[in-house]
Amino acid sequence: MRVRNVLVVGIAWVLSLVAVGLAAQDQPAPVQVVRPHEMGEVVSGDAVGFRISPVQNEKGVVVGTLVVKVNGAWVTARLAPIIRPGGGN
Repeated sequence: MRVRNVLVVGIAWVLSLVAVGLAAQDQPAPVQVVRPHEMGEVVSGDAVGFRISPVQNEKGVVVGTLVVKVNGAWVTARLAPIIRPGGGN
């Protein structure tokens, strides 16, 4: 009797795995909508943005500059390294 119960549970488990696999396969792939931006346009939040340059690298990755808004105008940001006392991370 015990072997039969284990066998029934095992078959039910395998069938549930197959059902989940088939259900997951039927899901459409997520669509990523990318709006083309004008070159030189600033893609931004309230105070920090990214100015798209007219140059793209060989892999098609958009190249640009980090900018910040100062008195209503976008200014190129300069990044400074962080130096911590004691040389720790």
